[in-house]
Amino acid sequence: MSGATDRAARQAAPPAADHFPKVALRRLWLTAAAGDDAPGPRYFAFAIQQHRADMLEKSGEWEASEAVCAKCVEWCRRSGQRSQLSEAILRLSRLRQYRGKGEGQLAMVSEALAIAQSLNDEGSVIRGHVNLGQVHFFEGRLEAAAASYQTAIELAERCGRERLSISALGNLAQVQMLQGDYERAIATNQRVIALSQKYGDDEHTATAQCNLGNVYFYQSRYDLAMECYQYQAAQFRRSGNIHGYSVAAGNIGNIHYLTGDPGRAMERYREKLRLSERLGFSTGIAQALGNIANVLQDAGDLDGAIECDRRVCAIADQSGEAELRASGRIDLGTLLSYKGDLPGARELLDQAVEISRAAGVAYDVAMSLVKRSEVRLRQGDQAGARQDALDGRAAAERIGDEELALEGALAAAKAAGDHGQRVAEIEPLAGRYSGDLFQSMIFYELYRQTGMEGHRLRALELCRRLEHGQSTHLNRQRLADLERAAGAGQP
Repeated sequence: MSGATDRAARQAAPPAADHFPKVALRRLWLTAAAGDDAPGPRYFAFAIQQHRADMLEKSGEWEASEAVCAKCVEWCRRSGQRSQLSEAILRLSRLRQYRGKGEGQLAMVSEALAIAQSLNDEGSVIRGHVNLGQVHFFEGRLEAAAASYQTAIELAERCGRERLSISALGNLAQVQMLQGDYERAIATNQRVIALSQKYGDDEHTATAQCNLGNVYFYQSRYDLAMECYQYQAAQFRRSGNIHGYSVAAGNIGNIHYLTGDPGRAMERYREKLRLSERLGFSTGIAQALGNIANVLQDAGDLDGAIECDRRVCAIADQSGEAELRASGRIDLGTLLSYKGDLPGARELLDQAVEISRAAGVAYDVAMSLVKRSEVRLRQGDQAGARQDALDGRAAAERIGDEELALEGALAAAKAAGDHGQRVAEIEPLAGRYSGDLFQSMIFYELYRQTGMEGHRLRALELCRRLEHGQSTHLNRQRLADLERAAGAGQP
């Protein structure tokens, strides 16, 4: 990592408590407090309460913000203010979604959208379709989410309200990324950045930089991803947006983790966990716990990692977020397989395959199939293991994930009919996949299959080289196996 990158990452410290607009917030509270319960229409008081909810949300007091939003919805229903009711429901729905309260979301957003359509309120209709897409997204219906976002974009363009398309485009880019269409996701995020800068919308610019960084991250383009995450962290630090900053902290931690600095990664993950717990942001809590589990696993603390991933699954099930439910089960199932609990691992991975397929999350489909293949082979189901591995490899190749595709290819070879076929399938992979990581995986498996000292020495050289860079739990496990086998002649 460059010196400039390192300095920028250090400078992205959490926003200080006195950075938030406390004085302005107190003034809003005082203004809004006057006559809150007075009968009859009080639009100005409602507007103040909405501002109050917005300020509470941005300063990290999500529970209080949700309470204010609920009060606004109640007031709108009581006073018959239908146009304000639509906006209030959409805001309340979004906050509850963030806080893991997935139940009833579709009904809430559908009601708000119907009200806006009956009033011909173009802005609220557009926002309603965006929120509807987010409900579909969290519940795992990616195609339906993309359709809702596309409807919002087309409406915004048709009625000349280009700025309202920014949020829909940003959300659409996330769907494209999860479906493995990385080039379209990059182009869509770049369009969001251009529009956000055109309208001086710093918050959406930072969010789009985050999303763009995620695409680069999926492509293992870590330098580009880090630049995007640094921009995100700096912007949200300036604005005092705790939610946005917490996401950036986790993203930067991921880069540290994958570039060989687990200590700094853990610092960022714990920071994200602390901020997410303060917000009550269920997705952020689960993501941070999953990341912490990875570091604990690499350090050899499998029990600690399993406990973290059990919490992830519980949070994901409560929130109903499909991608998190699938990825949590993949991680926990993999750890249980390391501990020898094959029935428990198989059950979780079966669920992950089902959830990710139903949701259309391409990466999780590929990963869950490859991991299930390994468990099925250990259970003696050679034919089922091979089919899972071949399907997982094909799914990984469709999204351009070379590492996962190689894992699938190796898993398929291990489940092949006989020793000769296994070796015959692995050897050509060395000419197809370049780079130390891929070559170490291939030569390690060749040594496991053949016992040849040349393969062991080549794999050992590559694993030792990785130990000084992108070293993971599996690389260290391979390295230990290869060092123990020195002089034995057989794996």
